[in-house]
Amino acid sequence: MFKNIYFVVWQLQKVIRRVVPIARIDDLSISTFHLETKYFKICKILKNKSDINNYKKPMIGNRRIVKLYKPVLNPKTGILWMNDSIIEESSVWPISKLLLWEPNPLIYPKFDGIVTNLPDNGYYHLIIEDLPRFLQCVKYHPEASIVIGSTSKYINDVLKLIKINKIYLSNNPIRCKELIFSEKNLGGIFSKLDHKLLLDLSKEILPTISKKIVFIKRKNNSKGFLDRGIQFSKTIENKFKSIGAEIVALEDLSISAQIACSKSADILVGFHGAGLANMVWMDKPRSIIEITETRVTNHFAQIAKVCGHSHKLLIASELNKLSLQELQDMIF
Repeated sequence: MFKNIYFVVWQLQKVIRRVVPIARIDDLSISTFHLETKYFKICKILKNKSDINNYKKPMIGNRRIVKLYKPVLNPKTGILWMNDSIIEESSVWPISKLLLWEPNPLIYPKFDGIVTNLPDNGYYHLIIEDLPRFLQCVKYHPEASIVIGSTSKYINDVLKLIKINKIYLSNNPIRCKELIFSEKNLGGIFSKLDHKLLLDLSKEILPTISKKIVFIKRKNNSKGFLDRGIQFSKTIENKFKSIGAEIVALEDLSISAQIACSKSADILVGFHGAGLANMVWMDKPRSIIEITETRVTNHFAQIAKVCGHSHKLLIASELNKLSLQELQDMIF
C-alpha cells in the first residue's frame, strides 16, 4: 500500500511540475562544494587529460567519486536532492531546465545501506554520460547495492553485460542512507578515461559484420525530420547501400549486438542521433560520418576526437544530390 502511495504522489508531482502552469520552480540548487561535511565525503579523485567537453565548455581535469549521506534520489533520472535543493553535480543539464521537469519529492521510502544508481535518460546519455560513471562507482565500491528506476531494454542489457544481479527497482524517489556517485559537471561529458572503461567492458565482444561501411538506419523518422535532414534518409540510405554499406537498424539490437556491429566498421555512418554514440566501442581509429541539415553541434566531433577517430560532417541536402561516384570519392 505504501509503495502505491509513494508512486501516486510522485506521478502527481510530475504532472503538476511539467504541465500545470502554477508549478513552483523556485527551488534552489546546491553544489557538493558547498555541502556540510556531515552530508558529504570525497572517496576518489580521478584525473582526466582534457580541456573541453562536447558542449564546448571548459572542464576541470579531475573527476570525483563522492559519498552523500541521506540524499533523495530519483532513480530514473539520477537527479539528487539534499535538503530540498538539487545537487548540481547530479546532472549536466542547467538547473533552470531541471526545475521545469524535476519536482522536489514530497514523500519517499528510506533505503538502508550503501547504494549507487544507473539512470535511464535514453541511449546516448546512458553510453556517454551515465555508464562510464556507473562503472567507476561499481569498481571502487563493489559493496554498493544497485538502484534503478527503469527496466528498459538498454538498462537490462547493460546489467547483464556487467553481470550484476543484485538490483533494486524503484518507480519513485527514495532516500538513501549513503549514496555513491561520480560527479557529472566536473569531469566533462566524455573523456579518455570513460572510453577506456567502455573498451574494457566490451573487450570480449567480437565483430560480426564483414562490410567496411556500416550505415545506421533510422526507424524513427519523425524526430529531427527537418533539422537533421531525415527527409532525405531513404535516398541517402540507398546510395550508401549501392556502394557496399551494411544497413543496420541499431535500435533493434541488444547493446552487445550494437557493440559487435560497431566494432566491425571501418567507416560508421549515420544521421545526427544516439546511434553515433556507438563509435565509443570501436577499439581502433576509424572514420565517423555524421549527417545532418541545420542541427549542427560539437557533440560527436568531440567524442570522435576523444576516441581517436576522424570525423566528417555532411549536409543531408547536399549529400542527397551526389552521384554514386561523387559519394565514393568523398568517402574513400
